Amino acid sequence: MQLIDWSYALSTGRAKLRMACPVCDRGPRDTAVSVDLVGLRAKCHRCESTFFPDGEKIERREVIDTSEKDKWLVDKTLDESRPISRGDKVYQYLEARLGCALDHLPAVYSHPGLRLYNGGEYTVHPAMVVPFIGRYGDVTGLHRTWLTPDGRVRRWKGIGSNLSGSALRLYKPTETLAIAEGIETAIAVHQITADPVWACGSNTMLEKFVPPKGIKRLLIAGDNDISGAGQKSAWKLYHLMKKTHDCTVLLPPQSDTDWLDEWRTQ
Repeated sequence: MQLIDWSYALSTGRAKLRMACPVCDRGPRDTAVSVDLVGLRAKCHRCESTFFPDGEKIERREVIDTSEKDKWLVDKTLDESRPISRGDKVYQYLEARLGCALDHLPAVYSHPGLRLYNGGEYTVHPAMVVPFIGRYGDVTGLHRTWLTPDGRVRRWKGIGSNLSGSALRLYKPTETLAIAEGIETAIAVHQITADPVWACGSNTMLEKFVPPKGIKRLLIAGDNDISGAGQKSAWKLYHLMKKTHDCTVLLPPQSDTDWLDEWRTQ
């Protein structure tokens, strides 16, 4: 069986590209496989086969329950995006929000001009794009943050209809993993603890988080909201996970703050 040609894929110098599927190939124009050369994995969006650089087909995943339109938009957005680099709009935005230089963030992408529907018309703006990854390693959706010309958040919005248990996997986990609500907050938690951190996107998504296999210690970095919503979600996940993981809830000491606020005061 002809397998994914990783040598050719890596030689292109691109972050992502499309190739034919060695399992359900439909001819020379087949582009069903989306190859991620940052995460070093490939997936066929027709038969759901997943491939890694050793050339082995791992297994067929269950079809993610998202609409075909959502799948198309997720793929299109990722294909048009590139990993962030020093000096681009997204890097400048994150550097300004964190107030410091950034570690390598291979899961964070920069889109030069993403369409945004606003007031009956579409406008185009630079955007930060981060994929939601499900418990089996599938891309289940996207978190998109549109930016203004002066580097502020214009709007953020997720896409994907089956995001329960998914997360924005910002750093490669060890046996310890910290999770937080927002992307910027999660990066701040990493700056404070030096632990790998993932973001869930919201407090309700944090409640539904499912750690991958191999995680033994889970740090739940909640927001200290006046409403109590962030704390409630953090403790809810704690009680769900405490029997199977060494869990700790981390809350910033000041009311109405998150860990990004705490980091900026240091």
